[in-house]
Amino acid sequence: MKKLKLIGIISAVILLAVLLTAFKFPLAKSSSIKEEAQITLQKYVEAINKKDMDTINQLLDDRDYTDKKLQKEFYEREIQTIESLDVSIRGIHQESDEKVKIKTTVKLVENTSGETVKDHTFTMIQTAEGWKVLRLPGSQDEKQT
Repeated sequence: MKKLKLIGIISAVILLAVLLTAFKFPLAKSSSIKEEAQITLQKYVEAINKKDMDTINQLLDDRDYTDKKLQKEFYEREIQTIESLDVSIRGIHQESDEKVKIKTTVKLVENTSGETVKDHTFTMIQTAEGWKVLRLPGSQDEKQT
């Protein structure tokens, strides 16, 4: 009788450990994905403020552009007008393991038009090279929210 009771207790402990692991792991993975996307966005903002075009180009995903050379030249000119960029995160929504949307308030100071503050959603995507900021043709970064 004691052996059955001991086996029952051990089985219950193992089952509990398996269940806790099964339910904890997806939450940890989701949190990690959001954190990685957020870190990439922070690196992107820092690179813009430093006008570090190599890092900016590494962190941008522009696969939807047909004329990448023209787009790159345009973007390099645009970056030169930015005096400072400050991004405050308002929320992060994970659409999948490969796509995260980060809602922000952006404070942009340009030497041509002064300061603007607006809400903006950045789309972050997972690629073979890591997380990137998705740029869509016909927009500054993406449609406003």
